[in-house]
Amino acid sequence: MINSILVLTHVVFIYCFYHLHFFIIPTRLEMLSKLSEQVKLFYEEKIVFVGASLFYQAFDFINAWWFVVLPAILLLLKIALELLKKRSEEAARGFMQLLISFLALILFFSLSLQILTVIMLAPNFYR
Repeated sequence: MINSILVLTHVVFIYCFYHLHFFIIPTRLEMLSKLSEQVKLFYEEKIVFVGASLFYQAFDFINAWWFVVLPAILLLLKIALELLKKRSEEAARGFMQLLISFLALILFFSLSLQILTVIMLAPNFYR
């Protein structure tokens, strides 16, 4: 019962974080487009911007090629789950809980980096 509640909260987090990316990424890109080249180069050297850019590229790739990426990932997951189910049902269930928790963590980390870049860019727009 406790595991089901934890997994449900992680699924809600995944849903929220995924959809918040659609708001924060265009905001970040628009803010960057309004800056001069010298200021852009200054910010692009920061580790936060490098990480946010890498997560953005991965997010954009998955959203652009979802019809190829998702079936491939799901096929690999199905094979892995079938192999784990042969060993034990609990191992398969634990693997899925770990996978859902990991996905929620990655999306949280990515969204945090995106929001941090917007916060770092905001002082350039204050007058």
